[in-house]
Amino acid sequence: MHSRKTRCPDCASGAFRGNGNCAKCDGTGINTNVSSIQPECPYCKGSGICGECQGTGLIGSDPEDTPFILTLFGPK
Repeated sequence: MHSRKTRCPDCASGAFRGNGNCAKCDGTGINTNVSSIQPECPYCKGSGICGECQGTGLIGSDPEDTPFILTLFGPK
């Protein structure tokens, strides 16, 4: 049974598929809160990759749809 794939609402942009970047830091991995002493984005832990979809741009997607580069270097 296939799961229904929808655009990730937490990605920085994208029309039908999110771009896979963290929307809070726009994929930079840098904390945008200037009053914080934490240098990395607390939402993506400094990776710049969307934490909801793990960079795929879709939620409810199957594991085999994960881009190969994220399989190697994406969040664990």
